[in-house]
Amino acid sequence: MNRRFRAVAAVVLVALLAACKPHKMDEEAIAYAKAYVRFQNVRAGCKMDYRGQTLCTLHMDVANNGPRVITELDVVLYFYDTSGQVVIVERATAVSPRLRPLAPGQTRDFLHGFDLLDSWNRTSPGVGIAYLDLK
Repeated sequence: MNRRFRAVAAVVLVALLAACKPHKMDEEAIAYAKAYVRFQNVRAGCKMDYRGQTLCTLHMDVANNGPRVITELDVVLYFYDTSGQVVIVERATAVSPRLRPLAPGQTRDFLHGFDLLDSWNRTSPGVGIAYLDLK
């Protein structure tokens, strides 16, 4: 019984770990992203709150210029230092499958908060697509 329980627990653990890894885009999604998904008005800034803490946010417009509905869109944000080297890479969800999808021809504002880095050059980060799911 103990050996059987361990075997079942190992199978369940492997299945859970496999489900937790990042999604991969297929060739169709990559082609759609290159042709139709645009990031516009990318802007980042920081301000102090009433407790004296620095709050940093990134705002951008995500546009779906193609004929299909985007049900999920994860982006990668590349923050650079003054010498042009990447100092941090963050992943964020721009379109969540739990919320309304991004319809063809639609543009939506995206907001992402992040921690202030001393070495960040205070310019807008580079933006890439980590995952795209289409309907």
